[in-house]
Amino acid sequence: MDPLTFSTAPKITNLVVDSGGFIKNHLLQGICQNVYTIPEVVNEIKDKATKERLAFLPYKLNYRVPPPEIIKIVTDFSKLTGDYPSLSAVDLKVIALTYLLEKENVGTSHLHKEPKATQILPHGMQMDRTVLPGHFLSSGEDKKSGTHHTSVECMNNCIHGTESEVEVEKDNSDSQGNEDTTETNAYLSDEDSSWVTPTNIEDVKRAMGELRVDDAEIPVACLSTDFAIQNVLIQMGLKATSVDGMMIRRAQTFILRCHACFATTKIMTKEFCPTCGNRTLKRVSVSLDADGNTTLFINFKKPINIRGKRFSLPMPKGGKHANNPILCEDQRIPQNRPSKMALRKLDALDPDYVTNSSPFKINDVYSRSAHLDVRLRHRGARDPNTFRKNTGNHKKRK
Repeated sequence: MDPLTFSTAPKITNLVVDSGGFIKNHLLQGICQNVYTIPEVVNEIKDKATKERLAFLPYKLNYRVPPPEIIKIVTDFSKLTGDYPSLSAVDLKVIALTYLLEKENVGTSHLHKEPKATQILPHGMQMDRTVLPGHFLSSGEDKKSGTHHTSVECMNNCIHGTESEVEVEKDNSDSQGNEDTTETNAYLSDEDSSWVTPTNIEDVKRAMGELRVDDAEIPVACLSTDFAIQNVLIQMGLKATSVDGMMIRRAQTFILRCHACFATTKIMTKEFCPTCGNRTLKRVSVSLDADGNTTLFINFKKPINIRGKRFSLPMPKGGKHANNPILCEDQRIPQNRPSKMALRKLDALDPDYVTNSSPFKINDVYSRSAHLDVRLRHRGARDPNTFRKNTGNHKKRK
């Protein structure tokens, strides 16, 4: 991988690294002084190449475990931003470790307790579009200057230029040709300056979001390629960085919207609509203007999942060990507990121990829970409408 270009002096004092920083093989010793992570991040790395690199790191990897009270603060904040369903337990601990280091080194007075409302632009205004590589404007050029012409203006200029060339005398043709040559050379030089060259490659990377480290020294930051982690970090007021341009451009707040009755809810753990009761909730981005008006950003191009329209649902089964598909929020679910005999423990030192006819433990092999193998979470009848993770072996897929 081509490493990013940074100055020789590290910019970040304490850097919390997610698994993406190790998998991308980023040179962390060039941008930070101390590297922190949690043991769960290293345990979730499975590829052989990354494990071999972790065994021979050129820097010291510090392990810290955030306390439960910090994890609770981060969890409650992620529920307010709407990113809680997208975050795993390891992701929450990574954010909590960043919060802990920020509290120890800087403090928590500048951190946000609630996410700020996302401001929207007034009607008629447009945001600045990101300049793509190959059409990069250097720092000396003014993007807002009126140098861009419409096709009609260019056509008029070409027509007027042709008429003036016809009226010009033959004696002035040479001088006019020299001026045209000079203008052409200047135009070519301007075109050359818009291309990506070794002199402006740093500006291009910074515009694309690849160089995310500022010139000022940062006491604590978190390196992650997960957009949900970055969104929570930015809205809390913590510093977030990434590699290979995997960085969000603006913080967002999400809610759930029902595409059946168009009702909304801020409880991101909901699976069924609280208004109509259908399983039709979708996550959408929301913003709030200065007047308190809410605006939803809905992607109508994304198709709605129609799972359940082709195959019929399996017949519901009765009994205390049934495994029926969940169709509503208040549906009763069987507990699927083992029998009392299977739950009985044999401990001779227990004060409540009652001597039986046999000193050996009795295994339950006759109850229905034992026959259904409830201890191993009996799956029951296969539902063709349930979501199944695709595997690479298509021959063994059931």
